[in-house]
Amino acid sequence: RDESLDALTEILAYQAYISFSSGYIQLGDIGHDYYAFNRVWDLGASAGNIGVTLLIYSAMCRAETKLPQAQVIAGATAYVITKVQADFFYNKTRELVLGF
Repeated sequence: RDESLDALTEILAYQAYISFSSGYIQLGDIGHDYYAFNRVWDLGASAGNIGVTLLIYSAMCRAETKLPQAQVIAGATAYVITKVQADFFYNKTRELVLGF
């Protein structure tokens, strides 16, 4: 009886997963789907984060200005703009690729 209940639960869970997940990555488990997507995403995001860090460093430490406040504002603005864009693209891409 317990084995049949476990089998039925497993079948229902898999059917729910298939109906819920409609993206390009389907590894059989939502956790595996997220993990695979995030590992692939991190490959590009790491290079992008290095570029943003260099941009902020350039704005804050190498700019030729006599107003240090302007340098801090420029660095903070660059961070906020890139963070908003990255979050937007991450969420849209995740929705497209994973289907949720």
